[in-house]
Amino acid sequence: MGGARGLTKTVALELGVANIRVNAVHPGQTQTPMTADVTFDTSAVALGRVGQPEDIANAVLFFASDDALFVTGAELAVDGDQSAGIANYDGLPKNKVSG
Repeated sequence: MGGARGLTKTVALELGVANIRVNAVHPGQTQTPMTADVTFDTSAVALGRVGQPEDIANAVLFFASDDALFVTGAELAVDGDQSAGIANYDGLPKNKVSG
């Protein structure tokens, strides 16, 4: 277990008795003003794109909302599935987007 994961779970256990929820958001490649000059490689991202700040913010808003009142010690990778490994679409039909 990594440091952030262990810390999240340990603090969630310690603070749960006080009804304080502790969760972690693990963002992937994210396009921000600080990364404006970065060329991102999305070949290992299942969704095929770079994350936007809103993607990360929406995950944080979920954890802060009443929809997550019974969620603590959780981890959410907001990375387009990059952490799962390299996406391999060989043999699958291509998506057809109608315009």
